[in-house]
Amino acid sequence: MNILRSLRNKMGLSLEEASKQMGVSLKSLHNWEQGKNRPGPGSVKLICKFYQIEPHMISGSGYVSTVKEDCNKGVQIDEIELVDIGSLLKHDYFFIQLISLGFNHRHTTSYEMLQRQVATTLRRYQNMNENETNRREALRILALFPIGTYGLTTHPIPSSTLSRPEEVLPHIASGLTACWQLANGYDYQLAYTTLDKYIPTLTALVDQKTRYSKPAATLVAEAYTLKTILAQHVKGLDLAESYGLKAQQYADIVQHQNLQAISRAMLANVHFYQLKMDKALSVLKEAETYLPKAHPSVRCNVQKKLAGIEASLGHKQEALHKLDQAYKSFYTLEPDTNSPLYANPYEGEVRIWEGYTLYHVRDLNNAYTAFSELLKPDVEVSERSRAEARIQMVQAELLSPHRDMERCIKNWELGLQETIHLKSEQRFREVYLAYVGMCTAWPDEKKIVELRDQLKRWPTDD
Repeated sequence: MNILRSLRNKMGLSLEEASKQMGVSLKSLHNWEQGKNRPGPGSVKLICKFYQIEPHMISGSGYVSTVKEDCNKGVQIDEIELVDIGSLLKHDYFFIQLISLGFNHRHTTSYEMLQRQVATTLRRYQNMNENETNRREALRILALFPIGTYGLTTHPIPSSTLSRPEEVLPHIASGLTACWQLANGYDYQLAYTTLDKYIPTLTALVDQKTRYSKPAATLVAEAYTLKTILAQHVKGLDLAESYGLKAQQYADIVQHQNLQAISRAMLANVHFYQLKMDKALSVLKEAETYLPKAHPSVRCNVQKKLAGIEASLGHKQEALHKLDQAYKSFYTLEPDTNSPLYANPYEGEVRIWEGYTLYHVRDLNNAYTAFSELLKPDVEVSERSRAEARIQMVQAELLSPHRDMERCIKNWELGLQETIHLKSEQRFREVYLAYVGMCTAWPDEKKIVELRDQLKRWPTDD
């Protein structure tokens, strides 16, 4: 690693002097400088501390950043270890293929084709290999690769990064694709903190006013759209709303109709959870104006939410009409269509809004059935929505004149378990409201009272 030798020479140290002061063996330091061996994570920390450098300064030699995970506190992306990417990739050509896609798009200023290729490669791997751990690791590598390779940070952006937009942007586009898929599982906190590293570089590239400003702004709009979703679970609804407005702002800058529609749909989703139904409807009506030229999956996303919001406002016929439109849009999608991931083009995501629509028009049995569809293993849906459906099954049961207490308790306990696994603040609020509903329905029932102790399993900051 020539950079280590250069740093040592700059300090005027011999190999022996540097090894002693650093606290490593002479042989190890010699081998690192010659590129015969690579320092492990602990040694990388020693090197960085001794030479007063950032980890990304040596990441170009085959290293990629990854993160520590604390099972209690979630992902802390600022705690960076460096892992030899060669050791991660050498056993699986699929990993190499994913990374190489970014390098193959250095001479383009539109990254939708690249993102489709990444999504197709991931889908092909998923169909061929049932090892979810390997796929998850591939997604994590893909998401974190631009951070380790180009030194993306929330701090002042290195000038070397801004001078190479043709290299940086394709890998951020690939990483965003990975973040969308990570967000659908239990890694959404990793996706959230990864976006924190992407956005400062992207906005700086927008401000440079070059041929890369527009593609960078498109990626900013997409990143803020995802942050709008994730902030509901990580940071709260107020911050989620602010991200939704930023997503809308950047989508309008580039006049990207799919993103103009979807950014508004995600903002309306925040208003829905805030119980600001009139505001949600207003934003969705605005999103609807972009639908004539939008992708069918984007149309479906807006229409399904319009159905749920209209139903919550008591507009039954309009709600059922929008729900019918949403399913028509969904069924125009080809089975292997490359829908934009930000449209959430999954059957389960339509089903949950069908459940909300039927719940609000008081078709409770069918609402319960719609929510329960998300629990089937063959239904593609995010883990966030799967937990949400479980909790909403409790709410639908509570309004039924033939409500079943034992079934309510079972679904509530499973919903709480999934919520704790997700560490989602939004889902926990829903779990708590469902518990209040059960206390109201069965005020003197010992089994219900005893459930309160289970709420203590939710981690707090105390």
